[in-house]
Amino acid sequence: MNTLHRSLQHGTIAALAVVLTWTLGGCQESGRRLRSPAMTPLVHAWERRFDQAWLWKPAPGAGVSGLGALHAPLLLWETPASTNGAPVGSLALYVFEASGTVAGRRRQCLIYLWRCSGTDAAPHRSSWQGYRVWLGVAGQPVLWETRAEGQQPPQLFVARHWEEAAATRFGPATLPRRFAVERGSATGPRMRAVVAEIFDDAPLPMGPLVHVARDCQILSLVCRCSPPRVTRLVGQSYYDLRSGVEAWEVDPEGLPLPRGAGDPWLSEAELEQSLHWLEDI
Repeated sequence: MNTLHRSLQHGTIAALAVVLTWTLGGCQESGRRLRSPAMTPLVHAWERRFDQAWLWKPAPGAGVSGLGALHAPLLLWETPASTNGAPVGSLALYVFEASGTVAGRRRQCLIYLWRCSGTDAAPHRSSWQGYRVWLGVAGQPVLWETRAEGQQPPQLFVARHWEEAAATRFGPATLPRRFAVERGSATGPRMRAVVAEIFDDAPLPMGPLVHVARDCQILSLVCRCSPPRVTRLVGQSYYDLRSGVEAWEVDPEGLPLPRGAGDPWLSEAELEQSLHWLEDI
């Protein structure tokens, strides 16, 4: 157990401990995964630990309620060793509620976006960053999805109960597939997305713990009940959670929302082609 996680459990970083560790008893542990040599560089990036990071959490009494507030994330934003301050002076997250038909079922989804301005974001990276949440039949998150950026394909983070159900139905994964939930076509030469990880199931619906690199790239999304991939927490701040409607006033031309063919986000058809969707998921 790393020092930060042990500190969280014992309450020495009280504010973060309240948010991160109250669900530890209900978290389902990670299980078997295959290692594909072709995927090793990406896996190392997803599993990279930050030496230090700044925590951003939703401000109390945010103007957004309902699903948008329930699934709002915690951001662990990497900071350089030379500083102990926040990576940005202030931060606003915008949430968009939507739905889509995947595998014959109308499914709710949420998109969370934030601006990267003021950070040392790489030149090829958009001024916006974010991810999409797909909800299951019981209202719990079953899929966290990032969008394509540069040469990096969309990354899919799949709920453990879905992976286990897929393994029961279709059998365990065999290389080059790393997970049972992946379809064979998802690992072919024309693959559009990569299943990055299986995230542990929390006992209640909640937002993920998002690890954001210094250049504003999302490296991984994990359950709040899982250990954070950070050695040292240097501080914390509140972010403003706002309705997506307000984002149109900030940047009406540049919002990276799903728009159709050739989009950085996966289409509903591409989601179907990438994963084994089950009736009870």
